[in-house]
Amino acid sequence: MIQKLDWSRENVFAYEASGKMTKEENIRVFNELREGIRKHGKVRILIKMEKMAWPEPGAICERFSFAREHLRDIERYAVVTDIPLVGPVAKGIGLIIGIQFRQYSLDDELLAKTWVMAKHV
Repeated sequence: MIQKLDWSRENVFAYEASGKMTKEENIRVFNELREGIRKHGKVRILIKMEKMAWPEPGAICERFSFAREHLRDIERYAVVTDIPLVGPVAKGIGLIIGIQFRQYSLDDELLAKTWVMAKHV
């Protein structure tokens, strides 16, 4: 499941994810991000994961399609989780593709929100 958090605004998109994310949920999220990119040029993303989240097999193609089209349109990406390896793996991918990435613990969610929303860092 993936749900948009109510404090998302303008080019900042915040979600909470856990368990299996369906193809329909992925399509909805990526369409929201595409619309944000169309309006603002670049988007900032925060994902909160208290429990492990993964896409169902039918959703993987949508993820790759979005990544291929829009990797350069993501300005900042924060992952808020205490799950081992999630942050380091995402950080490595962020370095490879050139996205400003930070991982925060669940206790530092407010700090993550502040960073992803900040005009200047």
